[in-house]
Amino acid sequence: DEAPLGLAEVVLEDGVPLVPHHGQDGLGIPVKRTPRRPDIAQALLAAVQRREIAGVHQIGGAEPVSYDEMLAETMRGTGKHRPTLHVPVPLMKPAAFAMGLVMSDPPVTIPQLDLLAVDNTPRLNALEPVFGVRPRPFRGALDYLRKSRDS
Repeated sequence: DEAPLGLAEVVLEDGVPLVPHHGQDGLGIPVKRTPRRPDIAQALLAAVQRREIAGVHQIGGAEPVSYDEMLAETMRGTGKHRPTLHVPVPLMKPAAFAMGLVMSDPPVTIPQLDLLAVDNTPRLNALEPVFGVRPRPFRGALDYLRKSRDS
């Protein structure tokens, strides 16, 4: 299935005492309406199979989800819980810059932090009306993480 990029790795990492994050809630950074991967796959399949589907369409998840909610759901899904620390994005940029200098694959980059200010929530979600795909809720989407750890 799917996990928010980098989030599961941070939460699952042993020895990580807390999870610093931008804490978008209440700071003017938009919530996301991220579609789940199986929903995207179904929409792509419908677009290939049905000739009447044409043009550019915006798609999104079932409901808007804040970063705090994504983090909480990731912890719930993995069964691992860590304290979180809200860090303003401008204070994260020097650390992201430094990590980029010493790590080949840093957990966050300055361009990624800049993207947090972009509202990528679709105005009209085309998943159901255009592609016939009912978006699945984010809650419960990451239960497979706990199952894969337990097996």
